[in-house]
Amino acid sequence: VASDSTGAYVYVTDSVSGNIRGYSFASGLLTPLSGSPYPVGNQPTAIVVDLSYPYVYVANATDGNVVAFSISSGVLTRIGAYAAGIDPVAIGIDPSTHHFLFTANFTPGGINGTVSGFELSATAGTLVDTQNSPYNANALPTAVAAVPHGSTTH
Repeated sequence: VASDSTGAYVYVTDSVSGNIRGYSFASGLLTPLSGSPYPVGNQPTAIVVDLSYPYVYVANATDGNVVAFSISSGVLTRIGAYAAGIDPVAIGIDPSTHHFLFTANFTPGGINGTVSGFELSATAGTLVDTQNSPYNANALPTAVAAVPHGSTTH
């Protein structure tokens, strides 16, 4: 489940049907958006809304890709699909720059997982692989988390 930066729209992955269901949210009620559900691929497992730009990204586990959508008044329009690693199950956007997207690729079967990195186009919503992507990870990664640049922990 993900929402836009205003909280006016909510998007939910439907892994069984291969769709994204979009809703407007007002006064505690969810109302289906025009065109919803939106076809996305096989086994969508994770979704993220870019909070700085009008884009939504969905990880499809079975297809091994990320599908990009633009948002206009909540309605999604497909931009394209971009190859990720095997079985991407989590997705996240760098919270400092909103310029990079990462997927955790589960990679079952005893093979170590990977993390795919993409650079986001702020003007087109498209994705380009980052240098040396995918990156090695421990076995069976299941989540992506990011810390804003300049943050410190004590």
